[in-house]
Amino acid sequence: MKKDFKIVLIVLALVVVLAAGCIANFFSSSLFIGAASFNGGGVYAMAEECFLVCLNKSQNSHEAEVIAGDFVDAGNAGYIFKHGDYYYAVHSAYANKNDATLFAEHLKKGGIQSEILQLSFPKIFIEEDLSAENRNLLSEALNSFFAAFKALSDISVGFSTNAYSLDDVNEKLQKLCDRTASLQKKYAETFQNASAKLTALGEYLADELECLMLTKTSESDLNYHGIELIEIYQNMIQELK
Repeated sequence: MKKDFKIVLIVLALVVVLAAGCIANFFSSSLFIGAASFNGGGVYAMAEECFLVCLNKSQNSHEAEVIAGDFVDAGNAGYIFKHGDYYYAVHSAYANKNDATLFAEHLKKGGIQSEILQLSFPKIFIEEDLSAENRNLLSEALNSFFAAFKALSDISVGFSTNAYSLDDVNEKLQKLCDRTASLQKKYAETFQNASAKLTALGEYLADELECLMLTKTSESDLNYHGIELIEIYQNMIQELK
């Protein structure tokens, strides 16, 4: 009986040793994977596209400005957007193609011809040796531009279709400004004396905040600054690539 008891004890001891070894290997592997994820990799923003409803275009910038001025006098955005060889007088920009098409059809019914300009933006990738927390902050900053544009586009569409009241627009715009201001402040404090790419991104983030802060609660102003955000985003991509 004693012999059997000793055998049981030996078996239990072996099980404990094996279990301890497995646990040690598990934590060792987990720590290695965690460290690798913490120190390696990069941050990216996915490829995006948007749709600009353009009222006219010209290869001459001055002519385009005159055309845009006429549209502004009529209560439209009239933002001058350069793409390729042309300067476009843009009424509004949309993240959803269907919204752009519906608005172009609405203009056509009123006797105004327009053109939908589709813009495609490539995936952006920034590789930096950062902590997990700072990578998350960088990711939020990098993705904030198009997110802010989508938010303004949504507010503008909702306002024009009476889905949002003036109070709704004021509240949504204020929340967007507050969120961006908090992000910009944290980014500026975190990435002082950073690499050239991170510094450039911080400057564009400040431009994004200024654009939003200047936006007023009128349909034309929401459209105007939504297009401006697209231009800021386009310029940022050109500098960071």
